[in-house]
Amino acid sequence: MEGVHGRRGDRPRPGGRTTLFAGSAARREGFRVCDGRRRWHRDAATAGVLTGAGRSLAVGAERAGVYAVRAADGSQAWGRHIEGGPDAPRTVAAGETVYARASDQVLALDLNGRERWTAPLGHSAGDDRHTPVVRGRRLCIPSGTGVAAVDITR
Repeated sequence: MEGVHGRRGDRPRPGGRTTLFAGSAARREGFRVCDGRRRWHRDAATAGVLTGAGRSLAVGAERAGVYAVRAADGSQAWGRHIEGGPDAPRTVAAGETVYARASDQVLALDLNGRERWTAPLGHSAGDDRHTPVVRGRRLCIPSGTGVAAVDITR
């Protein structure tokens, strides 16, 4: 994309339909999808992988928490502390819901960061680093020794 200059370690992620997110060690940037022009840039305490969530947010995870960033200006929309091991929760967004897997549970959050439901997985992820996947009515979650499938039509 013309006008988008990447650096080693950048991980661009689409956010909504108008902004492409990119992040490096301590910086987040948002670029217009239509022409690649930078919309905003922000220094960030953490710059993990961001996942598009709805039309105006991107969701990321950091140690013991999940947060959302506004596509319009890169500001933090909300943050949510999640109990779980020493690693960042694994997140995926589908429709109007963000799913976060931390330790031995999965949480469903709305796009405002409010809890919709939680479900126990039976055992911890251990050192599994895979991201959950939504397929139809199921959330498939790597569980360290296999894959757990959770019905998300609650």
